[in-house]
Amino acid sequence: MIRTALLRRSGSSLMEVLVAFGILGIAVTSVITLFPFSALTIGQALRDDRTTTCALIADGQIRDIHRRYVVELGDQTTEAYYHFMDNPWYPQIPLDTEPLRPLPRDTTEPSYPVYVDPMGIFAGRQAVGDNGETRIPRVNLNFLQNDRMALRYCSLLDSLSFDDDGMVQPNFDMRELRYNWAWMLQRPVNRDRHTVRVQVVVYNNRAHQYRPPGSEAVVPAFFTPGQTAIVNVPRGADVRKGNWVLDGTLVGTEQTPNGPAPRLIRNAEFYRVLSVTEVGNSLALEVHRPITRADGGSLPYTGVLVSIPGIADVFEIPSLVGRVER
Repeated sequence: MIRTALLRRSGSSLMEVLVAFGILGIAVTSVITLFPFSALTIGQALRDDRTTTCALIADGQIRDIHRRYVVELGDQTTEAYYHFMDNPWYPQIPLDTEPLRPLPRDTTEPSYPVYVDPMGIFAGRQAVGDNGETRIPRVNLNFLQNDRMALRYCSLLDSLSFDDDGMVQPNFDMRELRYNWAWMLQRPVNRDRHTVRVQVVVYNNRAHQYRPPGSEAVVPAFFTPGQTAIVNVPRGADVRKGNWVLDGTLVGTEQTPNGPAPRLIRNAEFYRVLSVTEVGNSLALEVHRPITRADGGSLPYTGVLVSIPGIADVFEIPSLVGRVER
């Protein structure tokens, strides 16, 4: 009798199976780790898109307001920001004292900065800083008569609201109003009445009419023009990497060759914090661009730093100008 050999198919050993699972696990883990990074990237892209859209809207708004209510009306305008750039106490009776004095019309000095922030006004703020320490006036726009108008005019109607099933909620208030904005205005030369520098400040999740303590905390700091560091910031200051800070120095102590001296500076410059380093009992901030002075000076000075954590981005847009005769 002839016996036929059994045909056997070689299988995988347990060791080979474990190795295969290990390789598969490494590959799956590598792929899974990409999802959080992609989600963060998409989120940042959406924020950049929304904030840029806000800046474009705010740019068009302030140009229309400047042309219709300021340029065409001249000194007869009732828009507060036009008059506050000459005198931060307008329309109160000014105190003609140095160094915060009303400016003459024909001066070549920079004007006072003015923060046009309707939402901030209806939240109860009258000047920049938790208690108005900077003396930079915060003003409204004349045609915004109440807080709801300010909210709608200065907010991005950015997206719909959805329920847990992904369906659009059936109501009439379907906008997040997550992003809102304000304008920092200043004449580079005060006698050029209608040439105004504009910084659009876009906020992310600034709640309407909510002003918690520390949302505009003011601390002293030391600034050196041309450098990208702000030093001697108190250690307890709430400044973090990625936050925006404001150099809100109207009167600083300039470091002259003959010693410290008070000097009218009138700064309103925003800087993004790139890093925060502890130096002894103080902090040193690295910012995204060199320190500049509104008056063009180059001497270092001790001034005022405002920490504003709710800012998403600040955009420098082309200056407002007067009407061009054709």
